Amino acid sequence: MHEIAVEKQALYNCSIGIAVETGAGLVVSAGNDGSFAWGSVTKLATGAALMQQVAARRISLDTPVAPLIDPLLVREGLGRMHVLFGPRADSITLEHLLAMKSGIPDYDTATPYPPPPTDAFRKAAAEWPPARLLNLSYVRKGKLEFEPGAHWAYSSTNFVLAGLLLARLSNATRWDAYGQAALLSPLPAQRRSSYALDFASHGTPAAHGAVRGFDRTSYNGANASARPGVDVSDVAGVFGGWTASDIVAPPASVARLVYDLFGASGPRLLARQYVDEMIPGARDAAGGGQSDWARGAPPLSGGRVASAASRRLEAARGRLGARSDADSHRMEDIYGLATFNLSIMGVTGQSSLSPYAVSYGHLGATYGYDSIAAYFPAIDAAVSIGTSIETDSQTAPSDTLCLVYNALLAAVRGTAEPRCSFSKESYFGGRCDCGNTYACHKLLRKCVKSELGSLSKEDCTRTC
Repeated sequence: MHEIAVEKQALYNCSIGIAVETGAGLVVSAGNDGSFAWGSVTKLATGAALMQQVAARRISLDTPVAPLIDPLLVREGLGRMHVLFGPRADSITLEHLLAMKSGIPDYDTATPYPPPPTDAFRKAAAEWPPARLLNLSYVRKGKLEFEPGAHWAYSSTNFVLAGLLLARLSNATRWDAYGQAALLSPLPAQRRSSYALDFASHGTPAAHGAVRGFDRTSYNGANASARPGVDVSDVAGVFGGWTASDIVAPPASVARLVYDLFGASGPRLLARQYVDEMIPGARDAAGGGQSDWARGAPPLSGGRVASAASRRLEAARGRLGARSDADSHRMEDIYGLATFNLSIMGVTGQSSLSPYAVSYGHLGATYGYDSIAAYFPAIDAAVSIGTSIETDSQTAPSDTLCLVYNALLAAVRGTAEPRCSFSKESYFGGRCDCGNTYACHKLLRKCVKSELGSLSKEDCTRTC
């Protein structure tokens, strides 16, 4: 891991922190072990906190959220949800928020889009609390982008509203009175004390002791080729988005957070059946739709719950491993509840029919920092990669993860470490090439290497 960190820090001319935690007790860190801003990786924590509320029967995934959120919106000087987003906003449920299916406009893409965003908050020394973000003209449009549940569209605004929902469910009188660290409360005290997890609801990266981050994006008006880039240490807008993007922590704490959420052993943040609800594709993999316990119905007995969840999850994993453009996947396979399907983003380098190709977690990009946090169920391992740069393509975290995961996988399996390389193909995806690039040529009826191939030679031969 050390060699990979050194190589990638030199390549990208930035700080990179790597951390690994496995169920077998392996805990490894490499590179910069300071605190990074993790951007949208925060959504994993916010989603898990709300699923804790579902588990406690305080809310269900089918619950319309407007009656709960509206009092806080009014208290912050805003109108109710139907005033901000139109009359259909009253039908938005918790599931719609967490699954990015609400139709609420995204504060983090701004206008115009596509051309690059022009978000003023990314350069602001002043803070951008929820009310200020929700009051942006391109967010409070008085209408939704689409009917709730009809489509999938990434919108960080969903997770600002999710934070307000958590504040209301915890009886907080103001948005910033909600303590996000309550997420860790199910863990034993000793485990909780091992975290160095900070939630930056106020302040700048410098105020929270973060590694200095640098903007190298052309869409923020920076010179993408200039080094080190624009220093964002004193920019409070880095944390604009609150429960969508405010975690500050060393990579080891983020890897531990991912493991304590998704991992197969040890203390848990959330019971397994609720974790399975979050995994992309798992919630309706067997055609059964949303689970009874997520709707608030009484749970089945322990053995039956575990069995039902396991069947749905295994059915989903067959799809999760497939590598393809996201547009060719069902929206449920791209994003679960606060969780990305990283398998289709090309970060594993493994044959798409292999269980080792399955990964889920979240990407993180905020002003001056790109990151990724991933869980690999086949080897029960969590990996986090933090970087001190934001770029147009957010390549550095995925490139680093490609090498880290395959080095870890080789060590776990006792095999030779493959030679892998990474190429970026889109903002969200790329290609970790470890030699599994075979595809079945239907006319020739044989396996050939292809730029679109995602199979090992053995898997291709067996299925061609």
